[in-house]
Amino acid sequence: MSSSTPVSVHRLKGLVPPRLIGAALAVHENRLFVHGGKYASSKTDAISSALYVLDLESHVWSRLYPPTRSSTSTAVSLSSSSQPVTMHSFFHPTADAPSPRFFHSLTYHKNRLYTYGGMKFRNATAADLWYFDLELSSWVELPASSGDDSAGRWAHCAGVCGSTLVVLGGQDADANYMGDILLFDLARNVWETQLRSLPSGDRYSVGFGVYRSTLIASCVGDSSAAGKARPNLVLFSNYNTESSSMSLDVISPPAVSFSHVPVSLADTAAPPFLRFPTGGVLGDYIIMGGVYLSTAAQNYAVHAYNTRTKRWTQVQYQQHVRSARSSWNTSFFSEAQSKYVLLGADESATMMLDDYHERIINFSHMLEIDLASFGIFAGRQSAAMSFSKAGQALGQVALKDGGFADMEIVCFAPEADGRTPFSDEKGVMPSTRRISVNSRILRERWGSYYSVLETAGEVDDSSVVESMPGTRRGTTTTVESFVSTVLEKRMYAPFEETERRVLFMPERYEVVRELVGWFYTGTIAEESDVRTLSGLLVLSRRCQIGLLRARVVERLEEMVDEALAQRASTEGVSREGEVLRRIYYAAAGAGEVGLLKRVGGV
Repeated sequence: MSSSTPVSVHRLKGLVPPRLIGAALAVHENRLFVHGGKYASSKTDAISSALYVLDLESHVWSRLYPPTRSSTSTAVSLSSSSQPVTMHSFFHPTADAPSPRFFHSLTYHKNRLYTYGGMKFRNATAADLWYFDLELSSWVELPASSGDDSAGRWAHCAGVCGSTLVVLGGQDADANYMGDILLFDLARNVWETQLRSLPSGDRYSVGFGVYRSTLIASCVGDSSAAGKARPNLVLFSNYNTESSSMSLDVISPPAVSFSHVPVSLADTAAPPFLRFPTGGVLGDYIIMGGVYLSTAAQNYAVHAYNTRTKRWTQVQYQQHVRSARSSWNTSFFSEAQSKYVLLGADESATMMLDDYHERIINFSHMLEIDLASFGIFAGRQSAAMSFSKAGQALGQVALKDGGFADMEIVCFAPEADGRTPFSDEKGVMPSTRRISVNSRILRERWGSYYSVLETAGEVDDSSVVESMPGTRRGTTTTVESFVSTVLEKRMYAPFEETERRVLFMPERYEVVRELVGWFYTGTIAEESDVRTLSGLLVLSRRCQIGLLRARVVERLEEMVDEALAQRASTEGVSREGEVLRRIYYAAAGAGEVGLLKRVGGV
């Protein structure tokens, strides 16, 4: 669930890494890993091979390698004429660990951290590949790349797609950009022998590297024949500093095909030239962050691109930050928390501009941005049950015909004065408020919630089962008194009639009809209005139907987009305001904090 505040700043505890230049970062679930880097505080350009981990929930740093010890050890200096210097937490490189390096890459895959390349001592470039086993806490060296890349590279981009490690671009020992792509099969531990070249065109000719580019693991813009999302990588790059030109491409290994994603540069919310960009993917959004420098401002900019609407959003988090003197140097996306996180130093002794010129990263503070507070959600991802078109059509026929039905759902809601809406003095509900259903379909597709209803008679929001008079066969409780109790307790309960079972639900008929339609077809009717969808959102939460809840949120977000677009016209203000109001109260009732914040903000 999202935080109650849009932005929060935390002072990090534990064994905090020192200020580093060119350290490599990787994030997985609630852990951030930092490896290597050149020590900014060392006058001898000492570099390290230490591996740190940050717990993103407790905000505590610890060191994974080498094991924490009280004694000091020796650093390795980049300068050939300098003698090694003794400093806290520095250590000798050993044969069973990668040598100290910076501007290398670090990627996560199946409980392993893979590091490749980088700049070593005496300005030598590395071409070796290692992984750190997080379970065994040990390093393992893998076969080195060969051929044209045997000399190594640094400041390159890297990402894991499926079981393939992709290494893109970077620079050689003479700082020339390298226009190729390397692939390493993580399942077989072998490099692909064929060296892949970048496509032709202006946006590819300038080269790719961490200064202007980043690779993001994603499923954007690609799907398999079976309809399931297929993993790929999103390549974001600034390729023209003067015109702030940028590009988005989807890379699909192992064929390494490039699919260009059109980006509108005319959008006023589009990002400027971002230095050392990083990013992540949340639903339909590609989130980018990077250092932004101009004559008027120096800050860390965060923007999001909606691949569905083709629109940019500027995440204006700065207005929520109280500190006037801070240095935010890099960032990462926390998928586990749906937050975008900046690393740096709050109330910093050095200016952000100074740290940028020295390429320094601070690790003493983190700034968490609650993306939902800025209208960026994961709920827009397609949410639907796996029904074929033929299956959906069959479900619609079965629901309409009622021939397979062996029970009924009776829908009713209290009148404004609290009276029960019976149609006559006998307490018989109108036929239009009854829905004939098949109990087997409900049992299989509603899951454990329906099973409890069948056996116990009632489930409340805390899933506490409570038996009540009238829910068993053979009782003499009247329908009217039974319904009165159901309304009073706001509960769902079965009632045994002579001919067939009946499930009483104190909900509007239109809402329950959509619920049953979801079980039968896996879809929501396109003509459903905001009142019905709002009721369905609250119902899906109470009935513990996560997939339906996600789909309803997706539909309501589409309605928010339409309402906001209509508010520009005078004649649409009243009606669209009512739509937003209904969505707001539904989001509050269902605990959809992200949707609630978005609607509440407008």
